[in-house]
Amino acid sequence: MLDAGIKTPALLDELESHLRDDVQQRMKSGGGAQEAFEGAAQCMGLARALTTEFKKVGATPQALQRLMVFIGLALTAFILCMSGFTFWYLGMSLVEQIVAYGAVACSLVVAGGWRYAVPVLPVLPNQRTRNRVGAACILG
Repeated sequence: MLDAGIKTPALLDELESHLRDDVQQRMKSGGGAQEAFEGAAQCMGLARALTTEFKKVGATPQALQRLMVFIGLALTAFILCMSGFTFWYLGMSLVEQIVAYGAVACSLVVAGGWRYAVPVLPVLPNQRTRNRVGAACILG
């Protein structure tokens, strides 16, 4: 499955669970362990076929993806324009405007790149620890 491109742990766990259930069912029907496993694996199908099916299920239509990108870029441009107007209206100096634009740009990068950062963040199973880290981030 890994060689065929199915690398998501949740999908692999789900496939393994289905395989184990099918093997147990076949063994209860009177088959041996080896025959039950081979039958269940054959029934599950080829890894490449499963990869294709998973891609179909999780795929977003191309037109919708383009629309989402366009809306995201339009909103980003709007935010930058409104920020520029606000900086001008407040009479900020050039240095203040550069710092303010830097803050806006950093906020936009964090908002836009959050989905890429989440997979590398550590998992904190303890609720109290999560609350403390969250409070520290907010205060920071």
